[in-house]
Amino acid sequence: GEGMASVDIKVNFLRPVAGDGSMLEARAKVVHRGRSLTVGTAEVLGADGRPVALATGSAALIGT
Repeated sequence: GEGMASVDIKVNFLRPVAGDGSMLEARAKVVHRGRSLTVGTAEVLGADGRPVALATGSAALIGT
């Protein structure tokens, strides 16, 4: 019974990705979960395992 509202998001695009259909892998984790705010990070890796994008974001927790 909890809702969320986006507060912010930031994405850093580190290098281009080939448009040849190569697989990408995304890894994400919650780095902080407080009573009213949650912060998470995500990393997108190219087929070679090198990061192509990094993201951070936060969301306000809304109790229902």
